[in-house]
Amino acid sequence: MKGDNLKDEHHVVRVVPFGKLRRDEHGTILGIDYTAFLRRENEDGLSVTALEYFAGARAD
Repeated sequence: MKGDNLKDEHHVVRVVPFGKLRRDEHGTILGIDYTAFLRRENEDGLSVTALEYFAGARAD
């Protein structure tokens, strides 16, 4: 739940918009722009989702 601490064995993911991806001239993704991890004004934290919420293996 919001504000609860995660157990060490759990993982979080964050959706990164297309415009925040850094790409080379061929369109290959090089990384994520740091601005994808900045909080918006008046937000207490970043919006993330528990990876374990989704079905399937982590390798998928």
